[in-house]
Amino acid sequence: MALDYTLNENQKKAPQRYTKQVSENRHVQVSFAGVAAAVLTGTPTVAVTGMTSAAEAINSSAATINGLTVAASKSITFDLSGGTANTDYTIVVSTATADETAMQYDLEVRVVADS
Repeated sequence: MALDYTLNENQKKAPQRYTKQVSENRHVQVSFAGVAAAVLTGTPTVAVTGMTSAAEAINSSAATINGLTVAASKSITFDLSGGTANTDYTIVVSTATADETAMQYDLEVRVVADS
C-alpha cells in the first residue's frame, strides 16, 4: 500500500501522517494538484536524514491519490525505506514547475518496530 500525501495551497506541510515498519519499503505518492497551477518538470528531490529514498519521479500518467484522480505531471512518486523504530521523520520534497517556480513541502512519517 502506498503512502498518499495531498498538498494544499498555503500549507508547507501535508496534513497526512503515516507510519511504516523499519523493514518495510513503501511507495510514496504526493499530489501537487492543489498547489501547482503549472505542470511539474525536471527531477524532484527528496531529502530525509536516517531513511533512504529512491526512484524519485514525476508521474507521466494520471494517478489515484487519496481517492482522487490526479492528472499527469501533477504528482511525484518515490520509494522510502529504512529508519529507526519509534522515530518521527520529516521528508522534504522539492520540485519545480514549467514556469520555473520552485516548490518545497514537508511530509511526516513515523517509523515503528517490525511486528
